[in-house]
Amino acid sequence: QRVADVLAVLDAAEVGRAIFWGYSMGGRVAFATARYAPARFLAFVAGGMHPEVPDRAVQDEEVAALSGGMPSYIALLERDGGPLPVQWRTTLLANDAAALRASASATAEAPDFTETLAQLAVPMLVYVGERDTPFHDRARCATADLSRVTFVSLPELGHGEAIARSDL
Repeated sequence: QRVADVLAVLDAAEVGRAIFWGYSMGGRVAFATARYAPARFLAFVAGGMHPEVPDRAVQDEEVAALSGGMPSYIALLERDGGPLPVQWRTTLLANDAAALRASASATAEAPDFTETLAQLAVPMLVYVGERDTPFHDRARCATADLSRVTFVSLPELGHGEAIARSDL
């Protein structure tokens, strides 16, 4: 459904092909888009995510945190990934916790996209903060030795910090 939503936006904007850049959940959407609609994209950038089946325990923890509202979810994100940039924190606080909880539940059922990366016809950059323990090593291993995929580790950064430092 998320891929269909991305394509609907491109169609509405009359964009034939684009470069997809997504971070965190957007990184998972990048992997899905590379599988289900590769012809619409010139390249992909996936940050803060790995292409493997999501860790059910991580997703369940997110769902539980979101049951406590956005402040509880932000506390979880900061515990695991370091301080969030002020602007991102403000944006997150304005989100609908129930909608994000439903999204996290659905993500727990996502497929593995590792094989998709081996068949890419366009380049992909995957970057993850070195301290982003739920994602870093899995992304590095899943992207090793793939000709069209480049993995970049961002030293000393967690999940929240890496989104703010994509300039690296």
